[in-house]
Amino acid sequence: MKDSLFVTCARGLEDILAEELEIFLHTQPILDKGGVHVNGSLKEIYQINLLTRIGMHVLKPIFELKSTNIDQLYNIVKSFNWSKIITKDETLSIRTRINSTLFKNSNIVTLKIKDAIVDRFRENLGKRPSVNLECPNVQINVHVKENRFIISLDSSGPSLHKRGYKVSSVDAPINEVLAAGLILLSEWNQISNFHDPMCGSGTILVEASMIAHNIPANIFRKRFGFEGWKNFDANLSFFLIFEWLILSES
Repeated sequence: MKDSLFVTCARGLEDILAEELEIFLHTQPILDKGGVHVNGSLKEIYQINLLTRIGMHVLKPIFELKSTNIDQLYNIVKSFNWSKIITKDETLSIRTRINSTLFKNSNIVTLKIKDAIVDRFRENLGKRPSVNLECPNVQINVHVKENRFIISLDSSGPSLHKRGYKVSSVDAPINEVLAAGLILLSEWNQISNFHDPMCGSGTILVEASMIAHNIPANIFRKRFGFEGWKNFDANLSFFLIFEWLILSES
């Protein structure tokens, strides 16, 4: 079964992201501002997170709602069956982005949604999930445009520009995703010499080397958000990495 997914990226890189995803998903993504829409199974969610050089968050929408005030928002969110997503003993975090004249404070919206979720658990089960901003079991993404809310599970966790290969850096280093995007936009042939005379911490050079050697962008990450999901399949995740190793050697 395939779900509707939204893969976010930096503005201006939507076309490059769509081209990248089309190669290994064998489907035509639909472009939107700040990302692309695709359909994907659990396997493809894992694939995108492992392989994308341009995507920053792989979001799986779980429900949409419309609300014109904060109390109405609380009641609608509270009515959702959150036990399908998280247990009372697990942890969560919520990230909210707002483009609305009705809701202007993302902190208030985030707090109200959190209250709605934990209050439902407390009333039904006498215990509630805790908030963990560093390493939650479930990371929830909330996108608000005027009165429309899209609530999604973030399968990536921390932004995918955090590759996991850096042990130190310099002041104001370039974002890894932006570095990869610039390389792909340059149409470098991945064979000729690659020079970066103002390399700083070497991010562009590292990304170029990974592209040239077909190394998955996020192979060095210690954890993805989907690893805390109820339906996380560790065997499938391991198989995808093993499959890539076999294909890269052939």
